[in-house]
Amino acid sequence: MRIYYTLLFLFSLFLMQAQETIDQDALKKCRKELNKKTCLSDEDGDGVIFYLDQCPKEKGPVENKGCPWPDKDKDGIIDQEDNCPDLAGPAENYGCPWSDTDNDGILDNEDKCPTVKGFIEYGGCPKPKSFTRDCGAIAKQDSLDMMKLRAGYKEIDKIYNQLSKKILEPINKYHLKNIRLYIKLIDWGPSCLTGDGCDQNWKHIQSNYLSTKFWNKTTLEKLYNRKDINGIFFSTKFWPEIFPELKEFVDPPLYNYLVKHYKKERTISVLKNDKEQYQLVIISMYFENPHQIRVLMTDSNRFYTDTTYTYDGKTWNTIK
Repeated sequence: MRIYYTLLFLFSLFLMQAQETIDQDALKKCRKELNKKTCLSDEDGDGVIFYLDQCPKEKGPVENKGCPWPDKDKDGIIDQEDNCPDLAGPAENYGCPWSDTDNDGILDNEDKCPTVKGFIEYGGCPKPKSFTRDCGAIAKQDSLDMMKLRAGYKEIDKIYNQLSKKILEPINKYHLKNIRLYIKLIDWGPSCLTGDGCDQNWKHIQSNYLSTKFWNKTTLEKLYNRKDINGIFFSTKFWPEIFPELKEFVDPPLYNYLVKHYKKERTISVLKNDKEQYQLVIISMYFENPHQIRVLMTDSNRFYTDTTYTYDGKTWNTIK
């Protein structure tokens, strides 16, 4: 019996070595310079054997022959996920620098009218014409509508927590690891002046309220604690002077969570390991009504999903 187990061990060892030495020429070349033990080791612990590892001192994926993915423009987005690998750009623009479509000197990400030349004092839009509509009355109505929404859907975060468990299902088939979620929490204003010339207060934008109820502290912590998620990054910029108003707008647990993770560059991010490679997943939410939400997700390269969920009073279902 002892002989049997010995033979079985030797046979298993032979199979392992056969898999490791599939590239005989590379192994022979390595053996000329180093010993067999070194050639069959994995010094950097990335799963790529030394003699096949083109970067034996640095961790890297098998598909890149054991080398870390390059980042030529040093913008923090690896080349394979960077739409502009030679030009540094932010993650929210897929690694590309912001353009100025209308050539008015205001970059598109800060231009409320990116396709029409305008002025800085009007947020990149042309000087508004004279309007006869009563912006005060419109603002008052917006405020009343928001009060009704907040009163009617005060505890909607409880049913949103059910949906937050499902939103990543459309990308499960891609088997992503080290996911960094990139989400928008607050829209500080409309993309351009409204047709009536009345600019809307961010506190009266109903999707802002629903967004903060969806991305509540409970949901954010549950997502962060998933093994496949590396961190959460908010695309919304937060100015220090906005926090007193924000405190009155969002629930206390979420407000404390945002303050805790506030960065000097006016961002809020919660990361497990800032140096580790990650898969960027951008999530865009569109609240067609409190019980119907359209969720778009993309890594800006390999996949794009567009799923609409509706709540029937008990569960969330997808609309085909």
